[in-house]
Amino acid sequence: MAPAEWTLLLVCLATVATVIAAQATISGAFSVAQQASRLGFLPQLDIDVTSDTECGQIYIAKLNWLLLALVLLLVFSFRSSSAIASAYGIAVATTMVLETALIVIVVVARPGRTNPFFLALLGVIGTVELIFFASNATKIDDGGWFPVVVAIIVFTLLTT
Repeated sequence: MAPAEWTLLLVCLATVATVIAAQATISGAFSVAQQASRLGFLPQLDIDVTSDTECGQIYIAKLNWLLLALVLLLVFSFRSSSAIASAYGIAVATTMVLETALIVIVVVARPGRTNPFFLALLGVIGTVELIFFASNATKIDDGGWFPVVVAIIVFTLLTT
């Protein structure tokens, strides 16, 4: 969609964005695994604290290798970037809707502090997110099924 002379710049930008997203995913997975282990939802994990000054800087070797294996399996299984994009779209849209719903629950649960303007704003945001989610739901057959299956598996593991 971009002019040919922008190709190199856009490939560099996409590469940087991919590295940033990958690092955020790995850090998030480590953090969630540590919390789940402490809460008893996962077995004890060997967690290396990699910083003397930051308690959140952790490394979980087994999880790192598991993530590598799962990503490679995922990429080779999908075989097309459009299927991966569909899975990503469903995952992002669902996350947005759930986060807004959780904010609404927190705002309503706080007695005497419910702000009608804030609730109306959340209603508008939630409506836009639901429309976005509905438009992405059409892609469930084209790879969007994957985050749904992963969510069901994680939910089952954490509630069993």
